[in-house]
Amino acid sequence: MGYDIRACTKNGEELEIQHHYIRGHTFAINGTTSAHMTITYNYCAILEKVINEGIKSFHEKRVIETIDIINEAINKLSDDNEIDIWKPTEGNVKKALINLRELAFLIINSDENAIWEVS
Repeated sequence: MGYDIRACTKNGEELEIQHHYIRGHTFAINGTTSAHMTITYNYCAILEKVINEGIKSFHEKRVIETIDIINEAINKLSDDNEIDIWKPTEGNVKKALINLRELAFLIINSDENAIWEVS
């Protein structure tokens, strides 16, 4: 299980974006146009240290308003990656946030007013 993070229009409709291969903890083998990714709950404690109130704080915020928050969080984390992506290391969390930032840029290119839905 994990955080389900997706972008929607102001009207609450799920946003379609440029075809991509961005990976969360689930991914589409042939890529997708969905503005969606997941981040495992295993990362919760680390996310709460680098993002005030954790990733849930992004819920109903404009995607464009979270870019600086994501960048600041990435800069606070070390690169201690593990092959086991489920292991809560700073490096694994950093990789997930880098992917979230990449997704955010694609979202903003499609709709500058898009908002995050986090569940």
